[in-house]
Amino acid sequence: MKDNLYFLSTYGMKYKRQIHKEHFEINDKHRIFKEELIKEVICKYKITKKIKELPKGLQVKIYIFAVKAFNKEYVPPHGKIPIYYNHLNYVRNELGKTFIDNIHFLHLDFNTLPENKRWIMGCQCSYCKSHDICKEEEYDKYKSSSKYFLKHIKCTHGPLNYWNYLYEYFVDEYDDILTYTRVFDPLYSSREIEGCKTQTKYLSFCEETREKYKNVPPRKKLKFV
Repeated sequence: MKDNLYFLSTYGMKYKRQIHKEHFEINDKHRIFKEELIKEVICKYKITKKIKELPKGLQVKIYIFAVKAFNKEYVPPHGKIPIYYNHLNYVRNELGKTFIDNIHFLHLDFNTLPENKRWIMGCQCSYCKSHDICKEEEYDKYKSSSKYFLKHIKCTHGPLNYWNYLYEYFVDEYDDILTYTRVFDPLYSSREIEGCKTQTKYLSFCEETREKYKNVPPRKKLKFV
């Protein structure tokens, strides 16, 4: 574990403690001990000794009554909120920053440590916005060749990664485009510099609406009748 970079970083410490092997081993030992202790205590109850003296048929009826009362309040383990739920919401909120704030996938908190970040054109994270670089020249290179952006982020091998697409298109069963949404725009900051951000028809929302819908729900496939 000491040689594992995942465990050396401070990212997601609470979740890493939850899924650590030792955590499950300790909980399992506690569970077994607790179950044995409860059995010993129940056997010493006065009411338990009295029930054992009753006829078997009456004992069965008492057992059925007790089990029904127990099941009314008992929540089985598979019905409880899983241990990864809070972390899952955190990841979803981080992914929402890509679509809403145009922060590149590589610069989300769970992907790259702050000391390893490098400036990415168009990215709106605090690091890239404060980075001192001649951004106009970089944008001009991208405008002359869209492949420059892929070279810029060292993504020149294999198929194009989803998080480097400019748009995601939603189509029907006949492959006709219904609508689209922006994934990542390398010229996002360029339009702010030029003062013509309306060059591309983006929807703009007030702060109240952005705050209300900042938690992006999981994507679902569209169904068509």
